[in-house]
Amino acid sequence: FKTPVLMIMGNYNNDPIKIAVRKAMRETGRTDVPDISDLAELENLPLVERAMPAARDAVAQTPRNSFMELVYQAALMNIWRNIEVILSSSASIAEAVASGEMQVHGAFLEVDTKKVQFLGQHPLQEQILSKPSKQDVIRTAKDPPVPPLEALASLVAGNKRYTTGHGGTLQVNDSEVKKALCSSGQNPIAVIIGCADSRAPIEIIFDMKPGDLFVLRNAGNSCNEKTACNMKGSMDYAISVLRCKLVIVMGHTQCGAVTAAVSAVRSGGASDLGPTAIGHVLSLLTAAAERAVKELPNGTLEEQVALATEYNVQETMRKVMVHSKVANDAVTRLDLQVHGAVYDLFSGEVKWLGQHPEVQQFVPNMPLELHHWHTRQYTPAPVQLSPGRSPGARQALMRLIDGNRRFTEDCAKAYAGKVEADANPFAVILASSEIGVPAEAVFDQKPSNLIVQRTMGGIEGGDGGDTDLYIASLEFAFLKYRPKVFVLLASPGQLPEVALEQLNGCKAPSEPMRRVLTDHMESTLKTLWQVDAVGSYTQAGRLSLIKAICTEINAWYIIEQLVSYSKILREAVRSGDLEIHVAAIVPRTGRAEFLGEHPLLSHLVSLNKTDK
Repeated sequence: FKTPVLMIMGNYNNDPIKIAVRKAMRETGRTDVPDISDLAELENLPLVERAMPAARDAVAQTPRNSFMELVYQAALMNIWRNIEVILSSSASIAEAVASGEMQVHGAFLEVDTKKVQFLGQHPLQEQILSKPSKQDVIRTAKDPPVPPLEALASLVAGNKRYTTGHGGTLQVNDSEVKKALCSSGQNPIAVIIGCADSRAPIEIIFDMKPGDLFVLRNAGNSCNEKTACNMKGSMDYAISVLRCKLVIVMGHTQCGAVTAAVSAVRSGGASDLGPTAIGHVLSLLTAAAERAVKELPNGTLEEQVALATEYNVQETMRKVMVHSKVANDAVTRLDLQVHGAVYDLFSGEVKWLGQHPEVQQFVPNMPLELHHWHTRQYTPAPVQLSPGRSPGARQALMRLIDGNRRFTEDCAKAYAGKVEADANPFAVILASSEIGVPAEAVFDQKPSNLIVQRTMGGIEGGDGGDTDLYIASLEFAFLKYRPKVFVLLASPGQLPEVALEQLNGCKAPSEPMRRVLTDHMESTLKTLWQVDAVGSYTQAGRLSLIKAICTEINAWYIIEQLVSYSKILREAVRSGDLEIHVAAIVPRTGRAEFLGEHPLLSHLVSLNKTDK
């Protein structure tokens, strides 16, 4: 967007700041700490912890100030702190500010008067910019694990960069970054079981950095069925200790081991490969070779080898899931996916085979409904005219529906009304920053009636990492105001196009952009494969269809992440205290089409991914 100004705005009517100041006052032994008993359960939430540095600074600098004076001071400090974090952690923004292309300003909203006090740029901006922001970013054990389909999308995009000549840009030259990888431990996004062939270098094929992949290689990308197997044992370590959520079994064209196994079968010597180590390796490929020759009895050696290569990948996938309890249990929980692939030595492209076609036979206890939801063609959800399960949710949703009707009929009456500082919002709206109209206007509501959270990015969190800011904010809003509904607005924007460019092999994104694209990459990849399988009449029609389907899929995926990674929200949904709905915004009219809750909500809340 090339935005010339980035505004960081705060206000003193901020509950996380108030709670943080209260904690900071207690830490210094102040006895005049106000009693905020109704906020006690919020004190240890991640959002409050993020506000603690500003609160501690305010108490330390003005120790005799009253509580509200400290809140005011901490709110100002928090604005400057956020600017400091942005300039020191984002190389792209820091470079734009240093070159004069962008300015980062602070602003303070006086809630009572609605006036905005413009604070200007950070007083120590030059000093902050004098220390270069990190250009290189590397995954360590401090980062949250990457969900399986997001990891798969990263591999697809990396291979496209490699084949289109845009690979090799992910260099790590910063010694501090390398040191972080050593001191903080590894956190790879996927396990790759590949062939030892020197022409198939795994990290280069997928254009990955050190620490991104846990690579296991041997001749023929195979493993035996014994429990004591080095390949499976190493994979189990990556799944259980390193928290990998994706295993890729990858063969390649013109594989010498597969060719030898097929040649032996063709000559009738499959059962006599010899007692040597090479013979043992080839014996692991015999089943795939025999199947290929049987199915293509009149085929050429090259045709039989190509088919045997894919069958061998599937056979290793089967062994991984059947003979590794760690992998089997993880697939059962839908916490792990095992995919197959074949690398073409000539073109450099990876052919993706997907999950094993008989995975439900190997993992009989996996929740099939959710598995089918993720793997089968998506059908757009029908519009619900009377959404909501509980009376409170139905009432809140009808207020939104009525307000949206007024908005579309140009008879809005509540939007931009008086802001009530002590109001109790009845709904939380989750929307993209790309939506050009405020959510309060779309639903014709006073600003104090809604909590609106807008962001360009997706969710990164759960399973041991710091709680994602997106989730932390929603947890705080729910516990503070107890709304009956969250509504996620699905509106087509530019992010699916950016994600599509990545999947087509454009230059690797910056780290901030990668974080923005996380869930969009997963949704766009699924949509891309679906649309290309069905086909479209024009390129413009293809793009339009991808954006429309991707927008809906992404909305459902965000709900899956919220329910998976937040125990607070999941328990609220399970108990019926909260409903999370999707509303699709029609771009031309602004009409909100309510699509209801996630179609497989009951299955999602039963997975209990973070109940440990």
